[in-house]
Amino acid sequence: MQAVLLGRYLGDSSLAAFAAVGVTVGVATRLFNFLVDGISAKVGKAVGVRQWDAVTARIRLSLVTSLIAGISASLLLAILKQPISTHLLKLKPEVELAAAGYWQLRITAVTVQLLQMSISGILQGFNRVATSALINTVQCLLEMTGSAIVLICKVNIPWFYDSHLAGLGAMGFVTLITTMITAVGGLVSIAVLPPVEAPTEFQPFATTSISVQGQYKHQDGADDDISVTDGIGGGGPEELLLPLPEDNGDEDGSQAIITTQPAPGNAYLFDFLLDGFNMFVRSMVLQATFFGALIAASRLGTAALAAHAVINQVWCLISYIVDGFAAAGIVLGSRLAGYAHDTQHAQHAKQHFEILIKRVVFAGLLCGIICSMCFAIEKSRIIGWFTDSPDIIAILDDRTWWILTISQPFNAIVFVYDGLMYASQNFAYIRNAMSGGFILVFLPLLIIEMTNIHALWAIWAAKFALNIWRAASGGFLIHVLFIKDFDV
Repeated sequence: MQAVLLGRYLGDSSLAAFAAVGVTVGVATRLFNFLVDGISAKVGKAVGVRQWDAVTARIRLSLVTSLIAGISASLLLAILKQPISTHLLKLKPEVELAAAGYWQLRITAVTVQLLQMSISGILQGFNRVATSALINTVQCLLEMTGSAIVLICKVNIPWFYDSHLAGLGAMGFVTLITTMITAVGGLVSIAVLPPVEAPTEFQPFATTSISVQGQYKHQDGADDDISVTDGIGGGGPEELLLPLPEDNGDEDGSQAIITTQPAPGNAYLFDFLLDGFNMFVRSMVLQATFFGALIAASRLGTAALAAHAVINQVWCLISYIVDGFAAAGIVLGSRLAGYAHDTQHAQHAKQHFEILIKRVVFAGLLCGIICSMCFAIEKSRIIGWFTDSPDIIAILDDRTWWILTISQPFNAIVFVYDGLMYASQNFAYIRNAMSGGFILVFLPLLIIEMTNIHALWAIWAAKFALNIWRAASGGFLIHVLFIKDFDV
């Protein structure tokens, strides 16, 4: 949406500046994607097996980590802004001028964005997927509406009076404010909407562990059973149902005591840091592909960089479309994964995990096929939404658009498998698979583009090849390696 508005109302230089700043800052934020999917998986698994001390510990660690990482990333970007623009991306003077004000506000927003990512992960781990989706949707709508107002009406934020700075600078201001509003709403949601399985005394931000005697009640008053709401088509809330592991008590029929034993605080910290490091490496490698593609595109000229911005926006669209299926894989899969080594419930959990895999993968694949058909049929119309520049249209109308089109089913499967892989919590494998794809597939193809081909389509061909690798490695983990963990 923002790229469409920029292409229509501000022109090629602003669209190119949007790509340069957006991808660079996006690298800094998505490096910490573990704060969403990894936290969802960890909190979801702890909720599934009723480790309430682990839930509160991971909430605190996630929020603190997001703030530290956000402040650090903002400072680093502020220091590197000029070297990146001038020496690494080699932006044209008109593009640098258009990007100046936008840089400042996007860098400032990084800390709040990482906090919002952490909040989304916690809510998804609570199985409050609808709440998380609502908050993110509200933020998106507010940002799009605000961006449209400031660009169409040429609104000047007080410290961006220069006409070259007003458009992108004002849009960056909208992003900062809307992210702050939704972050506050997310924190309130965590406080008032704990997991439905939680005992009434559970406090998300508590610093003390919970010990529960006997059978306790949920927040909604229901008896305590481990249930996973389906929601991937078919079945109802009780379709994926696992009983709470229980002791039948003494021979005289007395009820057993169910106690959640707290683990040492440093155990949670070590676990969080180790898995967080693995996922940081994975995210760093993935974002290196986007940044490497940006560097390669920036050397092809302003028109190619603007075309790159268009493809980047449309390429990422499928991730938002299938995000709900990926989230379902994380939330439901992580709770079922808690029983992978439970001899009493492993087979039951395995059956439901296999059902979950089939549903989310099929749904993702279907969405990818539909997107491919839309991109093929409506190519001219979609390109026309972004720009009417003959130079940009000529670049997009080349092989680049067809690579975008045929890649959509693979991209959709990749994003769905990512959710299931997070649910498995085999973070070392995920790190190694991404690193292997970067070294063996993406980097050689990008080097060939930069030294011999010099075309935008070749850059995105390298991204497409990497996603084929990711789909294959994700399928191997889920269908071959992880599913064996249930055979205890």
